[in-house]
Amino acid sequence: MAGEDGAPFIDSDRDGTYNPAIDIPGFDDADQTVWYVANDLDSTKTINLYGSLPIGIELQVTVWGYNSTTSSIGYSTFRKYKLINKSGNEIKDMYAALWSDIDDGAANDDFAGCDTTLDLGYVYNAIDTDGVYGSTPPAVGFSIMQGPIVNGNANDVANYSGKIIRGKRNLHMTSSVYFACGDSLYYNPIQGNYNGTLAWYNYMQGRTTKTGELFKIPQEFGGGSTTFTLSGDPVTGKGWIDGIGQHCGDRNITIASGPFNMAAGDTQEVVFANVVGMGTDRLNSISIMKFYNSQIQKSYYDMVKNVILPNDFELFQNYPNPFNPTTIIKYQIPKFGLVQLKIYDVLGREIVTLVNEVQSPGNYSVQFGENVNHRLTSGIYFYTLKAGNFVQARKMILLK
Repeated sequence: MAGEDGAPFIDSDRDGTYNPAIDIPGFDDADQTVWYVANDLDSTKTINLYGSLPIGIELQVTVWGYNSTTSSIGYSTFRKYKLINKSGNEIKDMYAALWSDIDDGAANDDFAGCDTTLDLGYVYNAIDTDGVYGSTPPAVGFSIMQGPIVNGNANDVANYSGKIIRGKRNLHMTSSVYFACGDSLYYNPIQGNYNGTLAWYNYMQGRTTKTGELFKIPQEFGGGSTTFTLSGDPVTGKGWIDGIGQHCGDRNITIASGPFNMAAGDTQEVVFANVVGMGTDRLNSISIMKFYNSQIQKSYYDMVKNVILPNDFELFQNYPNPFNPTTIIKYQIPKFGLVQLKIYDVLGREIVTLVNEVQSPGNYSVQFGENVNHRLTSGIYFYTLKAGNFVQARKMILLK
């Protein structure tokens, strides 16, 4: 993977760009990172999949994990999907979904479930002894850590690419559907046919593929309709749980979040966690998995909730100053808008524009100096930050 192509990297020199001689490829603090890019431009492949023509989406995927037995994150791997609309058209009422054929050990003795409070879909063993794991089979699932961004209230905040955006919010899981392979209602759509595309769109909305209606909750569990199948608690036996009217067997699950719109050129990010828990028995494994999932989500939501956003614009003094050959310029902005950071010489001539883009509220740093921008002579320079009606300038000195 290459940082210059968009892969994640640890920005050791804090200049905002990938420098292979200094920066470290990979997700920050992760023990392993995988990154790749895919798209749907090959019509033969999309038609063979579910009969649909290409939409025009580029997908940049980052998968990372941590080697830890003392923290919940050591029992999880993470997947970030960056969706970029390169179709040239607006895509309306879009959903982000993750499908998985989770074989919990032996595939023929599984049940499925979901937990709406944890944005979690999962599979667990239906009988006490599994053909692979014996009497202590694990439970495994996927949860939405960061859903797509939509408009929110003035007090809402959303997480996007490690930054906080005010006035937006991240969607939670909006549907969870299980597939009992061979069942007449809960089944995977047929490939190579456009009806498969229509079926999947129904599933992502939490609707049946046949009628487009919401899923019916069995009368023994209270009746009614829902977008979340099997949302009961297998540990306590309360609510709609797997095994009523169906035998255990091969289970697939899909969790989804939406709807949201993507204008041409828009980018969305969705982050999933793959969580596993192994307890003293099949039901205790569910409890352990959910505990790990809740700990991971708590850390994530606390980060979003407790992040300190700037209240004022400020341009800080560069460091080091005087400098040779480079220095770091830091600034903070309290609201979304166009930001310009420019360097001038002592005669007021513009040397270089370091920043000229729309930025979200937050703290930023940019590197400037010899061999970073171009060759510079010793002397006094001024750097100016302009954002909306705010303008501030500071002086710095290059000594050779």
